[in-house]
Amino acid sequence: MGRIAILVILVILILVLAYLWLQGSEIVQPVQFNHLKHTKEVGLSCEDCHIYFKTQRFAGLPSMEICAGCHSEPQGKSKEEAKIVEAIKEGKTIEWQRIYRTKRSVTYSHRLHIVVGKLECKVCHGDIADAIRPPRRPLVKISMDHCRDCHRKMKVSNDCITCHK
Repeated sequence: MGRIAILVILVILILVLAYLWLQGSEIVQPVQFNHLKHTKEVGLSCEDCHIYFKTQRFAGLPSMEICAGCHSEPQGKSKEEAKIVEAIKEGKTIEWQRIYRTKRSVTYSHRLHIVVGKLECKVCHGDIADAIRPPRRPLVKISMDHCRDCHRKMKVSNDCITCHK
């Protein structure tokens, strides 16, 4: 009976720790940014806010200068927009949280994939342009299989050195 009780306690402990770990892995943005409003209603493209993807390996997160281009004054009555307007007026920054990360051993370039490979952002980022609030996890599970399948379809090398340091 003692061994069974210990085993039950261990299983419960593992389940609780797994639950807590999964809860902690969700990313919460400081502003509940509405991509749909900006892409479909205002007509902005990904590159209007993520300005580096054509020239750098990374896309970049929007700077306050980019937000201030439209939001130095309120455009509506949204509480979320008010956070941005207030930050701009106070000279503060919005600490956007990265959602997508690659392993250190992976060499990834937005410029190569978007400019040279002519991929649409949604291939890796899903339908983020249609999201009314930021995702808490990546919309597309980026894995080696995901990348290799795409490379195969696009007839790009799948040699290890193509993507790994």
